[in-house]
Amino acid sequence: MRQQSGTVTWADGRRTVLPCVINKGINICENNDTAIVRFLSKFPESKPTSNNVIHLQRHGLTRGQLQKSISEALSHNKPVIIRGSGSPSASVLDVEYLETNFGLSPLMRVTMHDVAKRVKNFTYPHKQGTAQQFLDDAGDPSKIQCILDIPLSHVGLPPELQLLDHGLVYGWNQTTVDCPIRSGKVHPDNFTMKSWALLHQAGFVSYSHYDADGAITFVRIEMGIKLWVVFRPKHTLSRTALQKAQMLFSNFANNRKEIMLTWSAEIVTLLDGDLLFQPAGQFHAVYTPKKLFVTGGHLHHFGSLHLTELSRYIDAHKARFLTNQVHDNALETFQRMTISLPRLSPNVGHLSASV
Repeated sequence: MRQQSGTVTWADGRRTVLPCVINKGINICENNDTAIVRFLSKFPESKPTSNNVIHLQRHGLTRGQLQKSISEALSHNKPVIIRGSGSPSASVLDVEYLETNFGLSPLMRVTMHDVAKRVKNFTYPHKQGTAQQFLDDAGDPSKIQCILDIPLSHVGLPPELQLLDHGLVYGWNQTTVDCPIRSGKVHPDNFTMKSWALLHQAGFVSYSHYDADGAITFVRIEMGIKLWVVFRPKHTLSRTALQKAQMLFSNFANNRKEIMLTWSAEIVTLLDGDLLFQPAGQFHAVYTPKKLFVTGGHLHHFGSLHLTELSRYIDAHKARFLTNQVHDNALETFQRMTISLPRLSPNVGHLSASV
C-alpha cells in the first residue's frame, strides 16, 4: 500500500491500512472502498458468547461432534468459526508456495478483479493475466487486485468434514445406478467449483453480498488475515422485505442510515488455519488488509435447504445486484439430491427441511 494510505482502528483494537489507489494525486478509493471499510470497522467483534455466530475449538471435539455442531448451526442460519484447524506451511506467499503446496502454476491464466477498474465501472472490473503477474503486482502500491474462484477441485473440505457435502456424497455419488449419466452434458462446475482458492492483494474489500446458488460456503485461511463481517436483520423479515433490505447495500452512500436501522453485524477475524462455514444466503462483506491466500468451496446440505430455497428466490430477482459470482450447475445437484431421497440412510438427520 502507498504511504498515503490512511489507517482505521477496528472494534477489537486492531489497526489496518485503508484502501488507497492514487490517480493524479487523488485517492480514487476514498468515496467507495475506503468509506465502506470505515463503516465496517464500527461493528463489534464476534465473541465466543455470540448468539448469532458459533465459535468452536477444533481440539477436544470428535469428528462426529464437529459435524453435528456445524450441521445444526448452519440449519439455524448461523455461521460457524473453527479455530485450531491447522497452521500455514510456509511464511512467504509466492509462486513457489502456491506450486509446491497446491499445484498452481505461475503461468496459469487468471481473471483478476482490479479496484481502479471497479471504481470506473463496477460491472466490469476484470483484467486478464497470470498467477505470476498477479503476485508481481502485489508489491505495486498503485494496484489493489484479487482473483476469485481459482479452481482447486483436488483440495476440498478437510477429510473429517467431507460428509457434510450432501450434494456430492448422496446426490452425485449414490444415484448413478438408479439414474445413469448418459447424456455427457453434466456441467463441469458441479465438480470443478466444489473447491476453489482466492488470492488477494492488501486493501481489497468485497462489498456486501451473498454467495449465489443457495450454497453453503466454507473458507480456510492458508496465509493472511480476513475481516469477515456477517450481517443479520434486526427483525424478522418476509422474503420480499429481506430482498428490499439487501438492496439497500446497492447504494451504500445514500442508504447508510437505513442500513444501520435495518441490520446488525459482527466481525469475525479469520487468521492462519481458521475455518469458517457460512449458511446459504448469508449476507456478508469482507476486508483483506494484507496479502492473502484462501482455500474454500461450496456445498449443499439437506438440513439447510430451507435457506437454499430463500437464497435462490432472491437470486431469481436480484442476483445481478447482490452476488458476485453466479454458476450454472446448482440445479443439477438439487435434482440428484432429490433422486437420492428414497434410498437415503435413516441415519442422515435434518430431513424435515427437505421433504
